Amino acid sequence: MSTPSITTDPAAVDPTAVDPTDVDPTAAAWAELSLAAALVPELAVPLRALADQMGAVAAADQIARWQMPGDGGDLPFAFQALNAYMGTRQPGAELLADAHAANIRFIPGDQLPDTWELPGVWVYGDGPDSLLTTRAVAVLGSSSSSRYADGVAGDFGISLAEQGQVLCSDGGFGASSAALRGALVARGTTVTVLGRGLDVALREAGSMSRLYAAAAEDGLLVSAQPPGFAASTARRGLAGDMIARYARDVVVVEAAVGDPALAIAATSLSLEGHVWGVPGPINSRLSAGVNAAIARQQMVMLTAVTDLSL
Repeated sequence: MSTPSITTDPAAVDPTAVDPTDVDPTAAAWAELSLAAALVPELAVPLRALADQMGAVAAADQIARWQMPGDGGDLPFAFQALNAYMGTRQPGAELLADAHAANIRFIPGDQLPDTWELPGVWVYGDGPDSLLTTRAVAVLGSSSSSRYADGVAGDFGISLAEQGQVLCSDGGFGASSAALRGALVARGTTVTVLGRGLDVALREAGSMSRLYAAAAEDGLLVSAQPPGFAASTARRGLAGDMIARYARDVVVVEAAVGDPALAIAATSLSLEGHVWGVPGPINSRLSAGVNAAIARQQMVMLTAVTDLSL
């Protein structure tokens, strides 16, 4: 297997490789709508609906010329940023050219499953794009997980790989990364959904960027954020929503009350997905959220890795 390479030296990129003027106008329009959604994540679903209604090119043109009423002083900062930026340029073709230089490809919203409700996603890795329409199992948990949870999550990753199932991860610390490592050790296929630009994630210092590179060898890294966008609470929330819409099964290994993994599980349940929970000690804060969800019958209890036979 060869590890995909992401270009970090601008001088190494052939400037004639992609001419922004040659980019398909419809794809560029979807990319521009993706940019608008990155600036204001709350607009992701409405922008997809607008494009479905009037076409991506017309929707991008309308958004590029859009200015909210007034001077914007009373608007949230993100909407002020959208006002200031989208009225000055139409960057879709340039975004696609920059992404191509970094080996990142863009899948427009009209090529995604309808349930995703996004203007598009940015993808990196040697895995086929068809993985995004393949049944997957998300294994999630606390970012400050216990040794017990890491062991269970790793076992789930190995088991899913041995079953030939696609593992979905949120690319976070703790239980999610333990599951991802388990799947990779067993040579499984993975899809990792991130809440920041893929180039940003791959250039980060530390072990996580190396884990992402390994996951991209036979799988995919996916983000709703165009290249260059850093993480934020809203963008991480959108990534969680993507997981709930993509993975048919969601397993929460360990989560305290209020943990983002529980929000993903709740969204999946609302979309008629299958939600599973691993019970933990009744005196463990990290297990309180999962235990409560099991008690309320919002999760099916898992007591063994073999219980998740799909």
